[in-house]
Amino acid sequence: MKPFFTLLLLSLLVSCNTIDSAKEKSNLVDEKTVLETSRYLHPASNTIRFNQLGYFPKEKKIATITGNSDITSISIIDLTTGETCMKGQPYDKVFFPLSGDTIHQFDFSGFQKPGVYQLQVDENRYSYPFEIGEGIYDSALLLVAKSYYYHRVGTDITKQHGMKWHRPAGHPDTNVLYHSATGKKGFVASPGGWYDAGDFGKYVMNGAFSAGQLLHALETYPDLCPDGSLNIPESRNGINDLLDEIKYEADWIATMQDDDGGVFHKLTTKNFAGAIMPHEATEQRYIMPKSTASTFDFAAFLAKMARQYKKYDSNLAEAWLAQAQKAWQWGVQNPTEYFKNPADVSTGEYGDEDASQEQFWAAAELFVSTGEQTYLDYLSGNLPDLTYTYGDGWKSFMRYLGVFTLLDNEGSLPEAIAAQLKEQLIASADDLTNRVQTFDYRQGVNDFQWGSNSDIQNVAFVIAEAYEIDPKPAYSDAVFSSLNYLFGHNATGYSMVTGLGDNPPMHIHHRASKADGIVEPVPGFVCGGPNYYKQDANDVNYPADAPPMKSYMDVWESYASNEVCLNWNSPLPYLLMFAIEQRK
Repeated sequence: MKPFFTLLLLSLLVSCNTIDSAKEKSNLVDEKTVLETSRYLHPASNTIRFNQLGYFPKEKKIATITGNSDITSISIIDLTTGETCMKGQPYDKVFFPLSGDTIHQFDFSGFQKPGVYQLQVDENRYSYPFEIGEGIYDSALLLVAKSYYYHRVGTDITKQHGMKWHRPAGHPDTNVLYHSATGKKGFVASPGGWYDAGDFGKYVMNGAFSAGQLLHALETYPDLCPDGSLNIPESRNGINDLLDEIKYEADWIATMQDDDGGVFHKLTTKNFAGAIMPHEATEQRYIMPKSTASTFDFAAFLAKMARQYKKYDSNLAEAWLAQAQKAWQWGVQNPTEYFKNPADVSTGEYGDEDASQEQFWAAAELFVSTGEQTYLDYLSGNLPDLTYTYGDGWKSFMRYLGVFTLLDNEGSLPEAIAAQLKEQLIASADDLTNRVQTFDYRQGVNDFQWGSNSDIQNVAFVIAEAYEIDPKPAYSDAVFSSLNYLFGHNATGYSMVTGLGDNPPMHIHHRASKADGIVEPVPGFVCGGPNYYKQDANDVNYPADAPPMKSYMDVWESYASNEVCLNWNSPLPYLLMFAIEQRK
Protein backbone atom coordinates (compact mmCIF):
# COMPACT_ATOMS: atom_id res chain seq x y z
CA MET A 1 0.00 0.00 0.00
CA LYS A 2 1.33 3.42 -0.95
CA PRO A 3 0.01 6.54 0.82
CA PHE A 4 -1.59 8.26 -2.14
CA PHE A 5 -1.99 11.65 -0.51
CA THR A 6 1.69 11.97 0.41
CA LEU A 7 3.06 10.93 -2.96
CA LEU A 8 0.65 13.11 -4.92
CA LEU A 9 1.15 16.21 -2.79
CA LEU A 10 4.90 15.80 -2.88
CA SER A 11 4.98 15.77 -6.68
CA LEU A 12 2.54 18.67 -6.95
CA LEU A 13 4.23 20.92 -4.46
CA VAL A 14 7.79 20.37 -5.59
CA SER A 15 6.78 21.09 -9.19
CA CYS A 16 4.84 24.18 -8.10
CA ASN A 17 7.67 25.61 -6.03
CA THR A 18 5.30 26.19 -3.16
CA ILE A 19 7.73 24.97 -0.51
CA ASP A 20 10.21 27.68 0.18
CA SER A 21 12.86 26.02 2.29
CA ALA A 22 15.06 22.99 1.74
CA LYS A 23 14.28 21.90 5.27
CA GLU A 24 10.55 21.70 4.54
CA LYS A 25 11.25 19.75 1.35
CA SER A 26 13.42 17.29 3.19
CA ASN A 27 10.75 16.80 5.85
CA LEU A 28 8.25 15.80 3.17
CA VAL A 29 10.76 13.42 1.60
CA ASP A 30 11.55 11.90 4.99
CA GLU A 31 7.88 11.27 5.66
CA LYS A 32 7.39 9.76 2.21
CA THR A 33 10.35 7.45 2.76
CA VAL A 34 9.03 6.31 6.13
CA LEU A 35 5.61 5.53 4.72
CA GLU A 36 6.91 3.77 1.61
CA THR A 37 9.64 1.64 3.09
CA SER A 38 8.93 1.15 6.79
CA ARG A 39 8.90 -2.53 7.71
CA TYR A 40 6.47 -1.50 10.45
CA LEU A 41 3.74 -0.48 7.98
CA HIS A 42 0.83 -2.96 8.02
CA PRO A 43 -1.94 -3.43 5.42
CA ALA A 44 -4.83 -1.15 6.35
CA SER A 45 -8.49 -1.84 7.02
CA ASN A 46 -11.11 0.66 5.89
CA THR A 47 -13.19 -0.23 8.96
CA ILE A 48 -11.14 2.23 11.03
CA ARG A 49 -12.42 5.73 10.30
CA PHE A 50 -10.51 8.91 11.11
CA ASN A 51 -8.97 11.96 9.43
CA GLN A 52 -6.61 10.45 6.87
CA LEU A 53 -4.56 13.64 6.64
CA GLY A 54 -3.84 13.54 10.36
CA TYR A 55 -4.16 15.82 13.36
CA PHE A 56 -2.54 18.80 14.98
CA PRO A 57 -0.83 17.71 18.22
CA LYS A 58 -3.28 19.46 20.55
CA GLU A 59 -6.39 18.71 18.49
CA LYS A 60 -9.16 16.38 19.67
CA LYS A 61 -8.60 12.99 18.02
CA ILE A 62 -11.36 10.38 17.79
CA ALA A 63 -11.36 7.25 15.63
CA THR A 64 -14.46 5.18 14.90
CA ILE A 65 -14.11 1.43 14.40
CA THR A 66 -16.98 -0.40 12.74
CA GLY A 67 -17.99 -4.02 13.27
CA ASN A 68 -20.01 -6.15 15.66
CA SER A 69 -17.05 -7.81 17.38
CA ASP A 70 -16.00 -6.61 20.81
CA ILE A 71 -12.67 -4.77 20.90
CA THR A 72 -10.33 -5.35 23.81
CA SER A 73 -7.52 -2.87 23.09
CA ILE A 74 -6.29 -0.23 20.64
CA SER A 75 -2.65 0.78 20.24
CA ILE A 76 -0.76 3.54 18.44
CA ILE A 77 2.25 2.24 16.48
CA ASP A 78 5.13 4.57 15.56
CA LEU A 79 6.01 3.81 11.93
CA THR A 80 9.54 5.15 12.34
CA THR A 81 10.51 2.80 15.17
CA GLY A 82 7.77 0.17 15.32
CA GLU A 83 7.24 0.96 18.98
CA THR A 84 3.85 0.93 20.65
CA CYS A 85 3.43 4.49 21.86
CA MET A 86 0.06 4.24 23.57
CA LYS A 87 -2.50 1.61 24.49
CA GLY A 88 -6.07 2.31 25.38
CA GLN A 89 -9.61 1.05 25.64
CA PRO A 90 -12.41 2.04 23.29
CA TYR A 91 -15.76 3.36 24.44
CA ASP A 92 -18.59 0.87 24.79
CA LYS A 93 -20.10 -0.53 21.61
CA VAL A 94 -23.06 1.47 20.24
CA PHE A 95 -25.27 1.52 17.15
CA PHE A 96 -25.23 4.51 14.77
CA PRO A 97 -28.67 4.81 13.13
CA LEU A 98 -27.63 7.26 10.38
CA SER A 99 -24.90 4.93 9.14
CA GLY A 100 -26.37 1.59 10.14
CA ASP A 101 -23.06 0.72 11.84
CA THR A 102 -22.29 -0.88 15.14
CA ILE A 103 -19.18 0.95 16.31
CA HIS A 104 -16.60 1.53 18.99
CA GLN A 105 -14.90 4.91 19.36
CA PHE A 106 -11.39 5.57 20.57
CA ASP A 107 -10.30 8.94 21.94
CA PHE A 108 -6.55 9.46 21.64
CA SER A 109 -6.55 13.23 22.10
CA GLY A 110 -3.99 12.93 24.85
CA PHE A 111 -1.36 11.57 22.44
CA GLN A 112 0.39 14.63 21.00
CA LYS A 113 3.86 13.54 19.86
CA PRO A 114 4.58 14.56 16.23
CA GLY A 115 5.25 11.65 13.92
CA VAL A 116 3.70 9.11 11.54
CA TYR A 117 1.56 6.35 13.02
CA GLN A 118 -0.97 3.56 12.56
CA LEU A 119 -3.73 2.51 14.90
CA GLN A 120 -3.75 -1.21 15.77
CA VAL A 121 -7.10 -2.70 16.81
CA ASP A 122 -6.56 -5.88 18.84
CA GLU A 123 -4.06 -8.06 16.97
CA ASN A 124 -5.29 -8.06 13.40
CA ARG A 125 -6.59 -4.68 12.23
CA TYR A 126 -4.61 -1.56 11.33
CA SER A 127 -5.62 1.90 10.19
CA TYR A 128 -4.27 3.86 7.28
CA PRO A 129 -1.07 5.69 8.28
CA PHE A 130 -1.58 9.19 9.63
CA GLU A 131 0.51 12.13 10.75
CA ILE A 132 0.46 14.15 13.94
CA GLY A 133 2.12 17.46 13.23
CA GLU A 134 1.73 21.16 12.59
CA GLY A 135 1.74 21.01 8.78
CA ILE A 136 -1.07 18.56 8.02
CA TYR A 137 -3.22 21.06 6.10
CA ASP A 138 -0.61 23.31 4.45
CA SER A 139 -0.34 21.29 1.24
CA ALA A 140 -4.04 20.40 1.18
CA LEU A 141 -4.97 24.08 1.24
CA LEU A 142 -2.97 24.77 -1.91
CA LEU A 143 -4.27 21.68 -3.68
CA VAL A 144 -7.92 22.59 -3.02
CA ALA A 145 -7.41 26.22 -4.07
CA LYS A 146 -5.59 25.10 -7.22
CA SER A 147 -8.62 23.03 -8.27
CA TYR A 148 -10.30 26.09 -9.80
CA TYR A 149 -7.55 26.35 -12.40
CA TYR A 150 -8.66 22.99 -13.81
CA HIS A 151 -12.20 24.37 -14.24
CA ARG A 152 -11.02 27.13 -16.60
CA VAL A 153 -12.94 27.52 -19.84
CA GLY A 154 -11.45 28.67 -23.13
CA THR A 155 -7.78 28.25 -22.32
CA ASP A 156 -5.26 25.43 -22.47
CA ILE A 157 -4.52 23.73 -19.17
CA THR A 158 -0.80 23.52 -19.80
CA LYS A 159 1.64 20.85 -18.74
CA GLN A 160 3.63 23.49 -16.85
CA HIS A 161 0.65 24.42 -14.72
CA GLY A 162 -1.61 21.37 -14.96
CA MET A 163 1.04 18.62 -14.88
CA LYS A 164 -0.35 15.33 -16.14
CA TRP A 165 -3.89 16.76 -16.16
CA HIS A 166 -3.03 19.19 -18.96
CA ARG A 167 -5.58 19.44 -21.78
CA PRO A 168 -6.44 21.60 -24.81
CA ALA A 169 -8.73 24.56 -24.40
CA GLY A 170 -12.43 23.89 -24.60
CA HIS A 171 -15.29 26.22 -25.47
CA PRO A 172 -13.84 29.56 -26.61
CA ASP A 173 -17.37 31.02 -26.28
CA THR A 174 -16.60 33.79 -28.74
CA ASN A 175 -19.66 32.99 -30.84
CA VAL A 176 -22.51 32.22 -28.43
CA LEU A 177 -26.09 32.36 -29.70
CA TYR A 178 -28.85 34.10 -27.78
CA HIS A 179 -31.57 31.56 -27.03
CA SER A 180 -34.90 32.65 -28.50
CA ALA A 181 -36.35 32.81 -24.97
CA THR A 182 -34.15 35.85 -24.29
CA GLY A 183 -36.05 37.86 -26.89
CA LYS A 184 -32.73 38.74 -28.49
CA LYS A 185 -31.17 37.59 -31.74
CA GLY A 186 -27.66 37.04 -32.94
CA PHE A 187 -24.37 36.04 -31.42
CA VAL A 188 -22.26 37.42 -28.60
CA ALA A 189 -18.82 36.76 -27.12
CA SER A 190 -18.76 35.59 -23.48
CA PRO A 191 -15.38 33.87 -23.03
CA GLY A 192 -13.55 32.53 -20.02
CA GLY A 193 -14.84 31.68 -16.57
CA TRP A 194 -15.09 28.29 -14.89
CA TYR A 195 -16.98 25.16 -15.76
CA ASP A 196 -19.58 24.82 -13.05
CA ALA A 197 -19.27 21.15 -12.21
CA GLY A 198 -18.79 17.83 -13.94
CA ASP A 199 -20.55 19.33 -16.96
CA PHE A 200 -19.45 22.17 -19.23
CA GLY A 201 -22.05 24.81 -18.32
CA LYS A 202 -21.31 28.27 -16.93
CA TYR A 203 -23.85 29.56 -14.40
CA VAL A 204 -23.85 33.09 -12.99
CA MET A 205 -25.63 32.20 -9.75
CA ASN A 206 -23.34 29.43 -8.60
CA GLY A 207 -20.21 31.02 -10.04
CA ALA A 208 -20.85 34.30 -8.23
CA PHE A 209 -21.74 32.55 -4.98
CA SER A 210 -18.69 30.28 -5.05
CA ALA A 211 -16.34 33.10 -5.94
CA GLY A 212 -17.97 35.16 -3.18
CA GLN A 213 -17.12 32.52 -0.59
CA LEU A 214 -13.53 32.48 -1.84
CA LEU A 215 -13.35 36.27 -1.66
CA HIS A 216 -14.58 36.18 1.91
CA ALA A 217 -11.77 33.77 2.74
CA LEU A 218 -9.29 36.26 1.25
CA GLU A 219 -10.83 39.15 3.19
CA THR A 220 -10.48 37.15 6.41
CA TYR A 221 -7.06 35.68 5.65
CA PRO A 222 -5.17 38.01 3.27
CA ASP A 223 -2.13 35.71 3.30
CA LEU A 224 -4.15 32.81 1.88
CA CYS A 225 -2.50 31.55 -1.36
CA PRO A 226 0.10 34.31 -1.83
CA ASP A 227 1.51 35.20 -5.22
CA GLY A 228 3.44 32.26 -6.67
CA SER A 229 1.85 29.62 -4.44
CA LEU A 230 -0.54 27.92 -6.89
CA ASN A 231 1.52 27.59 -10.08
CA ILE A 232 -1.08 29.18 -12.34
CA PRO A 233 -0.30 31.30 -15.43
CA GLU A 234 -0.64 34.54 -13.44
CA SER A 235 1.74 33.47 -10.66
CA ARG A 236 4.51 35.98 -9.89
CA ASN A 237 2.52 38.96 -11.17
CA GLY A 238 2.43 40.70 -7.79
CA ILE A 239 -1.19 39.68 -7.04
CA ASN A 240 -2.46 36.98 -4.69
CA ASP A 241 -2.83 33.76 -6.72
CA LEU A 242 -6.33 32.97 -5.48
CA LEU A 243 -7.45 36.49 -6.37
CA ASP A 244 -5.97 35.98 -9.83
CA GLU A 245 -7.99 32.79 -10.17
CA ILE A 246 -11.18 34.49 -9.01
CA LYS A 247 -10.60 37.26 -11.54
CA TYR A 248 -10.68 34.68 -14.30
CA GLU A 249 -14.27 33.98 -13.26
CA ALA A 250 -15.09 37.66 -12.69
CA ASP A 251 -14.01 38.60 -16.21
CA TRP A 252 -16.55 36.12 -17.60
CA ILE A 253 -19.36 37.02 -15.21
CA ALA A 254 -19.01 40.68 -16.17
CA THR A 255 -19.89 39.76 -19.78
CA MET A 256 -23.28 38.32 -18.78
CA GLN A 257 -25.01 41.66 -18.17
CA ASP A 258 -27.54 42.94 -20.67
CA ASP A 259 -27.66 46.59 -21.70
CA ASP A 260 -30.58 47.25 -19.32
CA GLY A 261 -28.64 45.98 -16.29
CA GLY A 262 -30.27 42.56 -16.00
CA VAL A 263 -28.03 39.50 -15.99
CA PHE A 264 -28.45 36.41 -18.10
CA HIS A 265 -28.84 33.28 -16.02
CA LYS A 266 -26.43 30.87 -17.71
CA LEU A 267 -24.42 29.91 -20.77
CA THR A 268 -24.81 26.26 -21.82
CA THR A 269 -25.64 23.92 -24.65
CA LYS A 270 -29.22 22.74 -24.84
CA ASN A 271 -28.31 19.32 -23.45
CA PHE A 272 -25.44 17.86 -21.45
CA ALA A 273 -22.47 16.50 -23.37
CA GLY A 274 -21.32 12.91 -22.97
CA ALA A 275 -18.17 11.73 -21.23
CA ILE A 276 -15.78 13.59 -23.53
CA MET A 277 -12.99 16.13 -23.15
CA PRO A 278 -13.98 19.82 -23.21
CA HIS A 279 -12.37 20.51 -26.61
CA GLU A 280 -14.36 17.62 -28.09
CA ALA A 281 -17.69 19.13 -27.01
CA THR A 282 -18.49 21.38 -29.96
CA GLU A 283 -22.28 21.73 -29.82
CA GLN A 284 -23.67 25.26 -30.16
CA ARG A 285 -23.79 27.13 -26.86
CA TYR A 286 -26.51 29.58 -25.85
CA ILE A 287 -27.10 32.55 -23.60
CA MET A 288 -30.25 31.88 -21.56
CA PRO A 289 -32.80 34.43 -20.27
CA LYS A 290 -32.21 36.86 -17.41
CA SER A 291 -33.27 36.22 -13.83
CA THR A 292 -33.65 38.24 -10.67
CA ALA A 293 -31.55 35.86 -8.60
CA SER A 294 -28.62 35.82 -11.02
CA THR A 295 -28.77 39.60 -11.25
CA PHE A 296 -28.49 40.15 -7.49
CA ASP A 297 -25.75 37.52 -7.19
CA PHE A 298 -23.90 39.33 -9.97
CA ALA A 299 -24.30 42.64 -8.14
CA ALA A 300 -23.04 41.23 -4.84
CA PHE A 301 -20.02 39.48 -6.30
CA LEU A 302 -18.81 42.35 -8.49
CA ALA A 303 -19.28 44.88 -5.66
CA LYS A 304 -17.18 42.62 -3.43
CA MET A 305 -14.62 41.99 -6.17
CA ALA A 306 -14.30 45.71 -6.79
CA ARG A 307 -13.13 46.26 -3.20
CA GLN A 308 -10.55 43.51 -3.43
CA TYR A 309 -9.17 44.59 -6.79
CA LYS A 310 -9.15 48.36 -6.37
CA LYS A 311 -5.49 48.57 -5.34
CA TYR A 312 -4.42 46.65 -8.45
CA ASP A 313 -6.63 48.26 -11.12
CA SER A 314 -8.84 51.09 -9.90
CA ASN A 315 -10.43 51.65 -13.33
CA LEU A 316 -11.53 48.04 -13.61
CA ALA A 317 -12.79 48.08 -10.03
CA GLU A 318 -14.86 51.19 -10.74
CA ALA A 319 -16.31 49.56 -13.87
CA TRP A 320 -17.31 46.45 -11.91
CA LEU A 321 -18.91 48.56 -9.19
CA ALA A 322 -20.90 50.50 -11.79
CA GLN A 323 -22.10 47.22 -13.28
CA ALA A 324 -23.10 46.02 -9.82
CA GLN A 325 -25.14 49.16 -9.15
CA LYS A 326 -26.86 48.90 -12.52
CA ALA A 327 -27.72 45.28 -11.79
CA TRP A 328 -29.20 46.29 -8.44
CA GLN A 329 -31.53 48.74 -10.14
CA TRP A 330 -32.74 46.11 -12.60
CA GLY A 331 -33.28 43.59 -9.81
CA VAL A 332 -35.35 46.08 -7.78
CA GLN A 333 -37.47 46.84 -10.83
CA ASN A 334 -37.83 43.16 -11.80
CA PRO A 335 -38.20 41.29 -8.48
CA THR A 336 -39.93 38.16 -9.80
CA GLU A 337 -38.07 37.17 -12.95
CA TYR A 338 -37.61 33.54 -11.94
CA PHE A 339 -35.67 31.35 -14.30
CA LYS A 340 -37.05 28.15 -15.80
CA ASN A 341 -35.34 26.12 -18.46
CA PRO A 342 -36.87 26.70 -21.89
CA ALA A 343 -38.67 23.62 -23.19
CA ASP A 344 -35.74 22.57 -25.39
CA VAL A 345 -33.08 22.95 -22.66
CA SER A 346 -32.19 20.29 -20.08
CA THR A 347 -28.92 21.52 -18.55
CA GLY A 348 -28.73 22.57 -14.87
CA GLU A 349 -31.55 24.95 -14.05
CA TYR A 350 -30.44 26.58 -10.78
CA GLY A 351 -34.01 27.74 -10.37
CA ASP A 352 -34.81 29.94 -7.38
CA GLU A 353 -38.19 31.53 -6.75
CA ASP A 354 -37.09 33.60 -3.77
CA ALA A 355 -34.41 36.17 -4.53
CA SER A 356 -34.53 37.86 -1.12
CA GLN A 357 -31.36 36.16 0.08
CA GLU A 358 -29.48 37.24 -3.04
CA GLN A 359 -30.81 40.77 -2.66
CA PHE A 360 -29.68 40.96 0.96
CA TRP A 361 -26.17 39.88 -0.02
CA ALA A 362 -26.11 42.43 -2.84
CA ALA A 363 -27.27 45.22 -0.53
CA ALA A 364 -24.59 44.32 2.03
CA GLU A 365 -21.74 44.32 -0.49
CA LEU A 366 -22.95 47.48 -2.22
CA PHE A 367 -23.37 49.29 1.08
CA VAL A 368 -19.85 48.46 2.20
CA SER A 369 -18.45 49.36 -1.23
CA THR A 370 -20.33 52.65 -1.64
CA GLY A 371 -21.64 53.75 1.77
CA GLU A 372 -24.90 54.79 0.09
CA GLN A 373 -27.99 55.10 2.28
CA THR A 374 -30.22 53.31 -0.22
CA TYR A 375 -28.57 49.99 0.53
CA LEU A 376 -28.56 50.53 4.29
CA ASP A 377 -32.27 51.34 4.19
CA TYR A 378 -32.92 48.02 2.47
CA LEU A 379 -30.74 46.13 4.95
CA SER A 380 -32.42 47.74 7.96
CA GLY A 381 -35.82 46.51 6.87
CA ASN A 382 -34.77 43.06 5.70
CA LEU A 383 -32.48 41.47 8.26
CA PRO A 384 -32.52 37.72 7.58
CA ASP A 385 -33.32 34.73 9.73
CA LEU A 386 -30.03 32.88 10.31
CA THR A 387 -31.50 29.52 11.24
CA TYR A 388 -29.62 26.99 9.12
CA THR A 389 -31.57 24.60 6.92
CA TYR A 390 -29.97 21.77 4.96
CA GLY A 391 -29.43 22.37 1.30
CA ASP A 392 -28.75 25.99 2.33
CA GLY A 393 -26.18 26.55 -0.41
CA TRP A 394 -26.34 28.49 -3.64
CA LYS A 395 -30.01 29.32 -3.04
CA SER A 396 -29.73 31.04 0.30
CA PHE A 397 -26.37 30.75 2.06
CA MET A 398 -25.53 34.14 0.58
CA ARG A 399 -27.56 35.74 3.37
CA TYR A 400 -24.78 34.56 5.66
CA LEU A 401 -22.19 36.06 3.30
CA GLY A 402 -24.02 39.37 3.59
CA VAL A 403 -24.00 39.15 7.39
CA PHE A 404 -20.30 38.24 7.45
CA THR A 405 -19.48 41.26 5.30
CA LEU A 406 -21.54 43.60 7.48
CA LEU A 407 -19.99 42.36 10.72
CA ASP A 408 -16.51 42.67 9.23
CA ASN A 409 -17.39 46.33 8.70
CA GLU A 410 -19.62 46.87 11.72
CA GLY A 411 -18.24 50.36 12.30
CA SER A 412 -20.36 51.48 9.36
CA LEU A 413 -23.55 49.97 10.82
CA PRO A 414 -26.00 51.32 13.36
CA GLU A 415 -25.21 49.65 16.68
CA ALA A 416 -28.63 48.04 16.95
CA ILE A 417 -28.25 46.27 13.60
CA ALA A 418 -24.75 45.04 14.43
CA ALA A 419 -25.93 43.75 17.81
CA GLN A 420 -28.91 41.94 16.29
CA LEU A 421 -26.77 40.27 13.61
CA LYS A 422 -24.22 39.12 16.19
CA GLU A 423 -26.92 37.72 18.42
CA GLN A 424 -28.49 35.77 15.55
CA LEU A 425 -25.14 34.46 14.31
CA ILE A 426 -24.17 33.22 17.78
CA ALA A 427 -27.57 31.56 18.19
CA SER A 428 -27.17 29.83 14.85
CA ALA A 429 -23.63 28.69 15.71
CA ASP A 430 -24.77 27.34 19.08
CA ASP A 431 -27.49 25.32 17.40
CA LEU A 432 -25.09 23.98 14.75
CA THR A 433 -22.39 23.15 17.29
CA ASN A 434 -24.94 21.14 19.23
CA ARG A 435 -25.75 19.22 16.06
CA VAL A 436 -22.05 18.46 15.52
CA GLN A 437 -21.74 17.19 19.08
CA THR A 438 -24.87 15.06 18.71
CA PHE A 439 -24.71 13.35 15.31
CA ASP A 440 -23.01 10.03 14.62
CA TYR A 441 -19.62 11.02 13.24
CA ARG A 442 -19.61 14.49 14.80
CA GLN A 443 -20.75 16.24 11.63
CA GLY A 444 -23.37 18.95 11.52
CA VAL A 445 -25.74 17.15 9.13
CA ASN A 446 -28.36 14.44 9.61
CA ASP A 447 -30.33 15.06 6.40
CA PHE A 448 -28.05 13.92 3.59
CA GLN A 449 -29.19 15.73 0.45
CA TRP A 450 -27.57 16.47 -2.90
CA GLY A 451 -24.17 18.00 -2.08
CA SER A 452 -24.20 16.98 1.59
CA ASN A 453 -20.46 17.63 1.77
CA SER A 454 -21.26 21.26 0.99
CA ASP A 455 -23.65 21.32 3.97
CA ILE A 456 -20.97 19.80 6.21
CA GLN A 457 -18.64 22.64 5.27
CA ASN A 458 -21.17 25.47 5.33
CA VAL A 459 -22.23 24.48 8.85
CA ALA A 460 -18.58 24.73 9.88
CA PHE A 461 -18.27 28.04 7.99
CA VAL A 462 -21.02 29.60 10.12
CA ILE A 463 -19.48 28.25 13.32
CA ALA A 464 -16.02 29.53 12.38
CA GLU A 465 -17.44 33.00 11.74
CA ALA A 466 -19.12 32.97 15.14
CA TYR A 467 -15.78 32.02 16.70
CA GLU A 468 -14.39 35.37 15.51
CA ILE A 469 -17.00 37.06 17.71
CA ASP A 470 -16.98 34.62 20.64
CA PRO A 471 -13.97 32.24 20.59
CA LYS A 472 -15.57 29.30 22.38
CA PRO A 473 -13.45 26.12 22.33
CA ALA A 474 -16.60 24.19 21.36
CA TYR A 475 -16.78 26.21 18.14
CA SER A 476 -13.24 25.41 17.04
CA ASP A 477 -13.72 21.75 18.01
CA ALA A 478 -16.83 21.66 15.80
CA VAL A 479 -14.92 23.07 12.82
CA PHE A 480 -12.15 20.50 13.28
CA SER A 481 -14.75 17.73 13.58
CA SER A 482 -16.24 18.81 10.25
CA LEU A 483 -12.83 18.66 8.58
CA ASN A 484 -12.23 15.24 10.14
CA TYR A 485 -15.49 14.06 8.56
CA LEU A 486 -14.51 15.40 5.16
CA PHE A 487 -11.11 13.70 5.20
CA GLY A 488 -12.27 10.25 6.27
CA HIS A 489 -14.01 10.20 9.65
CA ASN A 490 -17.33 9.24 8.09
CA ALA A 491 -19.47 6.21 7.37
CA THR A 492 -18.04 5.61 3.89
CA GLY A 493 -14.38 5.57 4.92
CA TYR A 494 -13.52 7.85 1.98
CA SER A 495 -11.64 11.09 2.15
CA MET A 496 -14.11 13.16 0.18
CA VAL A 497 -11.47 15.18 -1.70
CA THR A 498 -9.69 13.82 -4.76
CA GLY A 499 -5.96 13.36 -4.26
CA LEU A 500 -6.11 13.70 -0.48
CA GLY A 501 -5.95 10.81 1.96
CA ASP A 502 -5.29 7.13 1.38
CA ASN A 503 -8.82 6.39 0.21
CA PRO A 504 -10.01 9.32 -1.93
CA PRO A 505 -12.67 9.18 -4.67
CA MET A 506 -11.24 7.82 -7.91
CA HIS A 507 -14.25 7.85 -10.26
CA ILE A 508 -15.86 11.26 -9.81
CA HIS A 509 -18.62 12.47 -12.11
CA HIS A 510 -16.38 14.91 -13.96
CA ARG A 511 -16.16 14.64 -17.71
CA ALA A 512 -12.49 15.51 -18.12
CA SER A 513 -11.46 13.07 -15.38
CA LYS A 514 -13.54 10.36 -17.04
CA ALA A 515 -12.27 10.98 -20.57
CA ASP A 516 -8.59 11.91 -20.14
CA GLY A 517 -7.24 8.37 -19.79
CA ILE A 518 -5.46 9.19 -16.52
CA VAL A 519 -6.02 6.83 -13.60
CA GLU A 520 -6.20 9.55 -10.93
CA PRO A 521 -8.95 12.15 -11.24
CA VAL A 522 -8.11 15.84 -11.29
CA PRO A 523 -6.94 16.58 -7.72
CA GLY A 524 -8.41 18.88 -5.12
CA PHE A 525 -12.11 18.38 -5.96
CA VAL A 526 -14.68 17.85 -3.19
CA CYS A 527 -17.28 15.31 -4.30
CA GLY A 528 -20.96 15.73 -3.49
CA GLY A 529 -21.13 13.09 -0.79
CA PRO A 530 -23.86 10.81 0.57
CA ASN A 531 -27.29 11.59 -0.86
CA TYR A 532 -30.17 9.61 0.59
CA TYR A 533 -32.49 10.71 -2.20
CA LYS A 534 -30.36 8.91 -4.85
CA GLN A 535 -31.74 10.75 -7.89
CA ASP A 536 -29.45 8.61 -10.06
CA ALA A 537 -30.62 5.26 -8.65
CA ASN A 538 -31.72 3.98 -12.07
CA ASP A 539 -28.09 4.11 -13.21
CA VAL A 540 -26.26 3.26 -9.96
CA ASN A 541 -26.37 0.02 -7.98
CA TYR A 542 -26.49 1.40 -4.45
CA PRO A 543 -26.33 -1.21 -1.69
CA ALA A 544 -29.81 -2.45 -0.84
CA ASP A 545 -31.45 -0.24 1.79
CA ALA A 546 -28.34 1.94 2.06
CA PRO A 547 -28.74 4.16 5.14
CA PRO A 548 -28.38 7.94 4.72
CA MET A 549 -24.66 8.18 5.53
CA LYS A 550 -23.80 5.35 3.13
CA SER A 551 -25.84 6.54 0.14
CA TYR A 552 -22.65 7.21 -1.78
CA MET A 553 -20.94 5.39 -4.65
CA ASP A 554 -17.51 6.15 -6.05
CA VAL A 555 -18.56 5.53 -9.65
CA TRP A 556 -18.76 7.86 -12.64
CA GLU A 557 -22.49 7.22 -13.06
CA SER A 558 -23.34 8.61 -9.63
CA TYR A 559 -23.91 12.25 -10.42
CA ALA A 560 -26.16 12.47 -7.34
CA SER A 561 -23.36 11.59 -4.91
CA ASN A 562 -20.04 11.74 -6.77
CA GLU A 563 -20.15 14.83 -8.96
CA VAL A 564 -17.95 17.85 -8.28
CA CYS A 565 -19.09 21.46 -8.25
CA LEU A 566 -17.70 24.96 -7.70
CA ASN A 567 -19.69 25.57 -4.53
CA TRP A 568 -18.71 22.24 -2.97
CA ASN A 569 -15.08 23.39 -3.02
CA SER A 570 -15.49 27.06 -2.14
CA PRO A 571 -15.91 26.79 1.67
CA LEU A 572 -12.87 24.56 2.10
CA PRO A 573 -9.99 27.07 1.68
CA TYR A 574 -11.60 29.21 4.40
CA LEU A 575 -12.00 26.24 6.76
CA LEU A 576 -8.46 24.98 6.19
CA MET A 577 -7.06 28.44 6.81
CA PHE A 578 -9.14 28.71 9.98
CA ALA A 579 -7.65 25.41 11.16
CA ILE A 580 -4.11 26.49 10.27
CA GLU A 581 -4.57 29.70 12.23
CA GLN A 582 -5.88 27.75 15.23
CA ARG A 583 -2.72 25.65 15.47
CA LYS A 584 -0.88 28.82 16.48
